[in-house]
Amino acid sequence: MSKGYDVWFQDPNAMVKTLLGNPDFHKHFNHVPYHEFEPTGQHCWENFMSGNWAWHHVDILAKDPAMHDAMLMPIILGSDKTTVSVATGQNDYYPLYLSIGNVHNNTHRAHHNSVVLLAFLAIPKTDHDSEDTAEFWKF
Repeated sequence: MSKGYDVWFQDPNAMVKTLLGNPDFHKHFNHVPYHEFEPTGQHCWENFMSGNWAWHHVDILAKDPAMHDAMLMPIILGSDKTTVSVATGQNDYYPLYLSIGNVHNNTHRAHHNSVVLLAFLAIPKTDHDSEDTAEFWKF
């Protein structure tokens, strides 16, 4: 377990700032949580900010006077394994993606640069002899 691994990453603050400045999100961005209802009274769950989680956390922020005029901006992270075989010897990596919950779902699905690559994490490989060692699990 003395092999070194590279972890490539970008500044998450810069990535969020880039997302906030994206002109594609104009009119497709929620600054505050909301509830939307069908004419029958059925609650519509369409975007992240229409959910109960956003309402609950805004209520928590509202209790602190220092947080008045603040905007809730949920950070959403996701990852999925990918295999890179060219010149790497079949290494597995997990790209770590970042998005913000304020962007409408239809904008996410339309690929308007609403998800950015935050990091590229290496996944260690081991043989059966060292897979149960504390050193491997600590990594």
